[in-house]
Amino acid sequence: QQQLRQAMNKDFIIQTPYGRGLIYHTKKNTNKEDETIHCLKLTDINLANNTKPTLYTCQNINDFPPALPRIDDDVVIDGVGRGVVEDVRRNSNSGDDIAVVLLNTWRLAGRSRVRIYTPLSSFSKGNHADVTYHVVRKKRLFEMDIFEKIEYAKAKKQEAIPHFVQGRYDEALSLFSEAVHAVRMQQHSPDSSNEMRADLVEIMITCSNNAASCYVKKKEWKDAQQQARNALLIIDALEGKRGMKIHTILRQGGLTDLKMFGEWRIKSMLIIARAEAEEQDYVMAIPRLKAALSHTRISVHV
Repeated sequence: QQQLRQAMNKDFIIQTPYGRGLIYHTKKNTNKEDETIHCLKLTDINLANNTKPTLYTCQNINDFPPALPRIDDDVVIDGVGRGVVEDVRRNSNSGDDIAVVLLNTWRLAGRSRVRIYTPLSSFSKGNHADVTYHVVRKKRLFEMDIFEKIEYAKAKKQEAIPHFVQGRYDEALSLFSEAVHAVRMQQHSPDSSNEMRADLVEIMITCSNNAASCYVKKKEWKDAQQQARNALLIIDALEGKRGMKIHTILRQGGLTDLKMFGEWRIKSMLIIARAEAEEQDYVMAIPRLKAALSHTRISVHV
């Protein structure tokens, strides 16, 4: 149990006199055999080269208080699971500050999620052995399970949208591409449920189309066309399985056929037609544009 806790401590975020610290290494002091040196990355400080300073201390790590949660922190709740802090706010009834934690290890029927509301004091009582709530470092992509990768991709998609709206197309493109990369090929995993596959389909279609829109703004027509074709391929596959499990789950989640086979498809087709026209491939662009307009009329009358 003690070895397990020591291993977990390497992921804990603690509070030092210089801000937050992440324990990343522990070693013996070569000058004093009975003394241990803890190496901590000070995560609140950025150096000129965009690195984090390292704090070396021989102090007992339990003497440092656990870090209090901030919005977007990852937390582990002993006996419950892992989640992300959505909000930190004042409880109007008790006057205490509380953290709202969205669990990413729990999922209810209908793709709904579980939230836990807990006072900040849950993170700071006693020493580390007593704390049941811990702020921890974020997982790297290769450490995530399928569900965590889905949530990561959703977050990247939402992060990208303001960049696109404000004309920062390179930043938006990077985030949309990161979202697609995070979930690519996950639908083939034996660990993915139908609900997860439905999420994967939605992420892949919308982020591919959005990445295509970024390339249109950058006037990079081949890449725009490729991304739109990727989205269209998934839309066609989804329509071929209309009425089956994935399609049914998406509809139960609020997506209509008008959205999936109308708006999403038309967006892909128009981007491809625009790219073909810009490259003066009118033989392909004109019939494709007509097909997109035909889908538009069908969608309007659905």
